[in-house]
This record gives sequence, structure tokens and C-alpha cells, in this order.
Amino acid sequence: MNPIKQYSLPVAAASMIVLIAVLVGCSACSPRWYYRFREEPTVAPTSDVSTDTDERESITDSHGYNSLNDKMKKAYQVLDEYIHRDYSERFTLALNDGDELLNVVEAYEQDHPEVFWLDTGSRYEYATYSHGLEVTLSFTFEGDALEEAKEDVEKAVSDIIKGAPENATDYEIELYLNEWIIYHCSYDKEGPQRHTVYGSLIQGRAVCDGYAKAFQLLCHRMGIDCVTIEGTATEFESRLDESGDDGHMWNCIRLGDDWYHVDVTWNDGDVHIQKYAFLNLSTEEIERTHSISPLFGDASPDDYDYLNTFVPECTGMEYNYFYKSCPCITDLDDDSEVIAALIEAAKKRTLYLDVRIDSSLDYDETTQAISESYGYRWLEAANMYNNDEPEISADSKYIVYKEINVITFNLAYE
Repeated sequence: MNPIKQYSLPVAAASMIVLIAVLVGCSACSPRWYYRFREEPTVAPTSDVSTDTDERESITDSHGYNSLNDKMKKAYQVLDEYIHRDYSERFTLALNDGDELLNVVEAYEQDHPEVFWLDTGSRYEYATYSHGLEVTLSFTFEGDALEEAKEDVEKAVSDIIKGAPENATDYEIELYLNEWIIYHCSYDKEGPQRHTVYGSLIQGRAVCDGYAKAFQLLCHRMGIDCVTIEGTATEFESRLDESGDDGHMWNCIRLGDDWYHVDVTWNDGDVHIQKYAFLNLSTEEIERTHSISPLFGDASPDDYDYLNTFVPECTGMEYNYFYKSCPCITDLDDDSEVIAALIEAAKKRTLYLDVRIDSSLDYDETTQAISESYGYRWLEAANMYNNDEPEISADSKYIVYKEINVITFNLAYE
């Protein structure tokens, strides 16, 4: 296993077959009469616990530390002391070999995304002696420059937290952080700090590990458990024309009692739906496009370029974006949920509304029916309940994503 890590970005959106179509309706025979005696549908309130932003307490990750044996835990603690010095110094770790050192450093890095000054290109040098390993860390910032860079990162994190929604659930905070990163950071293989939170949060340029570490750090500061996951991205060609098996990093986040996979890098795309396509997936779902590297105790560093110190099993679906945030059509005539969502979307002049088609329905037949009549009917119902303020235009379109059973309304307004 090479301590020098390189990651690339495969483009997930390329796999989606997209069809954009116009909703068909007849303004001369408005369906509003059908709904005028029906009570206005409303979005069901969430049962999730909300927490005021000021009451959220920062947490420190210890999953990496807890994966180590007692000897390596002591080395981890010594490493923590020297990594927080203003200048790199030589020190001794009571370890047997380079594999143990690599395991300790990996565990430390998984727990501490805020440590951006450890050079990801070389990280450390070491020599083996009878009393242990003599280690020298490689820093990209030292002295006053390091202190200034730390202050810059802390200010950026503080500003991001101040912009978070008030009295929000963990899931709502996650949505905010996902969107903040993809709107403020660009994928850039040439950025000087591309593998760190300094690159993603200060320079606005990073590769996948820069994205993942920023997401982890921000989640920690908002009191949400989050870890980084190492592996490869297997199915899609890279945006950089590199092999689809290049190293990749993403996250797992804990919401409620379950863990979920999140790939903020793959969510960073120009297409609306891509911003949420890899938000809170199960292990089964993420493994369709990603390959998770083994744990340190289960494989030799000589056989893998990337290993993990902790990987949670992710089986939940409750907080998957398309299950949590999107109305679901189980019956075309049972339309209260989708109309309620359209009413709220129009009030905010939202441009896109994602709707999930239940797997019990034939996707093609359902979207065809929406195109021919139901979609226009639902838009008119939302307009009626909103008293046409604002009025959703009949020129609105829809976009189909058959592979994920989603239809997106691209809303236009008069």
C-alpha cells in the first residue's frame, strides 16, 4: 500500500438515460372543477427531532482510534501530539514496522479531517531501530503560516455553520452541507491543496478526498457522526479520462439509528438530479458503482492501495433522498401527496420537484399517463389552491430518470 494517495472522479450522471418532455393539457377544459370541493392537501409533518443550531455540540470522531490495538492506540496519541506542533519534529513510536505505522496514520486521518497540513503526497518518513520507529512528518504549512491557515479554516467552518437552517433536523443539516460544498467547491486535479479541507473550503478546489473530508468536518461540527470511506469507483469512466478503478473517497453518515453512504463528489454535477443521486445510499446500492476497500485487519497493505479502518454496514432507506424528500406516486388517482408538494414548490418558486414512482407501478406507463393528462391536472390543482399566486405555467416540462424510478418536474411560472 502506497502512502501517497491519488483519487479521480468518475461521472455518475453519464449513466442516466434522460428524456425531457412537455406536459400535455387543455386549458379550455381545466380540471380545476375536479378539485374545488376537495380539501387542500398538505405535506405531512416530519417526526424527526429538530435541534437549534446554537445547541448543536461539536463531536470528535474516534472510529479510527477504536479500531487499533493498545500498542497502536499509544502511538496514535503520540502522533496527535507531534502533528499539532508548529514545526515538524522527529519522534519515536513504539511500533514494529511500516505497516503498523501506516495503520496508525490512516486511523488518525480518518478521525481528523481538520488536519490539512499533513502532506498527502509524502506524509512521513521513518527509520526502523531496535527501540521502535523514528518518524518525521511532512507538513505543507509550518509556523505562522500554519496558524494563519488554521484560522482561515476555522473562520470558514464558523461562517458555514452560521448559514445553516435554524431548528433543523440532522437530515436537513446534511442537505445544507451537501449543497454548500457542491455550490462552493469545484473538482480540480491541479489544486495545490486538493486533498484537504483547506483546498475545498478555502481555495474552493479539491478532488474527492477534499470533498469527503470537508463534509466529514462540517458534520462533526454540527454534531453528526460521519466517517470517510476509501475504495474505488468501478462503473463509470473518469471525468479526467483515467481508469474507472482509480482510488476514490466518499462518506458514511449516521442518521437516526442507521448509517448511509454519501458521495458529495459525485453529487457535484450540472444536472439538478445529480446533486442528490448519491445522498444516503445503502451498501447494496453504493456497490453498484463503488468498490469498498477491505479493513486493515482483513488484508495486507501490500495487496491494496487503499484500506479502511472502519466501515459501517448501511442497510437503511428511511433517509435516502428519494424516499425522504420526494413525494411518491403509488396510485395515479391518489394524488394528494404530489399535489401538496407542488403547492409548496410553487410558493417558493422552486424550479425542480423530484417525484418517486413506486416500484409496484410500470414506470413507462406511469410517466406516459403523467405526460398525457395527470401532470397537467396536478399543476392546475396546485394553481387553484394557491389562487394562481404564483401560477405554474402549462409550459412546465418533466424529466424522466428510469434507472432510479424518478420523474422531475421542471417548473415554469407565468
